[in-house]
Amino acid sequence: MKSIFFALLLLFSKVCIAQSDSTVHEIEGIVRNLSDLQKTNRLDTIYDLRFANMNLQKVPRILRKCKNLKEIDLSNNHIKKLPKWLTKNRDSLRVLTFTHDDIEARKLKFSENQSLKTINLSGCKLSQWPKQLAKNKNLSTLILAQNYLKSIPSEIINCQNIKVLSFYENKIRDITPLLGQMKRLVELDLYHNQLSEIPSVIFELDSLQTLALSYNSIQNLPEEIANLQQLRQLYLRDNALKALPQSLKTMPNLVQLYIEKNLFTTFPDVLLQMPQLIEIDLGKNKIKEIPDEIIDLKSLSMLDVRSNPLIKKKALLALKKTGVQVWE
Repeated sequence: MKSIFFALLLLFSKVCIAQSDSTVHEIEGIVRNLSDLQKTNRLDTIYDLRFANMNLQKVPRILRKCKNLKEIDLSNNHIKKLPKWLTKNRDSLRVLTFTHDDIEARKLKFSENQSLKTINLSGCKLSQWPKQLAKNKNLSTLILAQNYLKSIPSEIINCQNIKVLSFYENKIRDITPLLGQMKRLVELDLYHNQLSEIPSVIFELDSLQTLALSYNSIQNLPEEIANLQQLRQLYLRDNALKALPQSLKTMPNLVQLYIEKNLFTTFPDVLLQMPQLIEIDLGKNKIKEIPDEIIDLKSLSMLDVRSNPLIKKKALLALKKTGVQVWE
């Protein structure tokens, strides 16, 4: 009799816990699976849908009734079409994440939406520009990483309010001259593409603070880089650079420079005229000596010179004594 009693008690406690969890989720407005959403009586209280890795074949129609959604995550499913109704009349929607779903650009449908701020379409095997992105006039972040795009087309100008733009790991070779009109852009990620030179249009982006060009085939950093007076971070790892332009010393806001794995044989002397530098990555080059004058870079907190055939290390010892983190 006792065993039956304890079994019933255990069952009752599990039901209470489950109800408690459901209540918590409803209060938080977060739903992580379809069955929980279907059990919810107050769909208007749901603001965050996290439906990643659910083996979905299409966007569940019950989402039509969730009028107050702020974030939708449909990543890592098997959805072949993004319907217009998903973004229609959603004044609360801010973030749409639709990554690693195999979908054609023409099947990405958007309704006019003025509230959507972030769209992430990474890993969707896109080879063409999703033209309907233009319906989201107030986008501030657009992530199109890990696709098969070969160019940044003129249609990008329809999203003039973008501040963060990522084409990480595509096949970009060409960039439309119209990109230069995107004056609000503060971060541009072109890691892992097929650029052999830096398109001149990039030097027109005078609000840019972060420029990521690592893992391309860039052989020259033009003097025009100094047009980017707001630039703080410059990533040029794994390219084919042999020298840096003297104009870098006229960029007072540039504090982080990453030029690991290029073709430098000597320490770039222009760096000694940039006292504002905080981090310098020179790893995996062919540099043999670090000049003693590097000690005068009073803002420096990190220097990476690993995998260089260094002979002269006196300057590195002096830096370490001042508290600089030196990787050698």
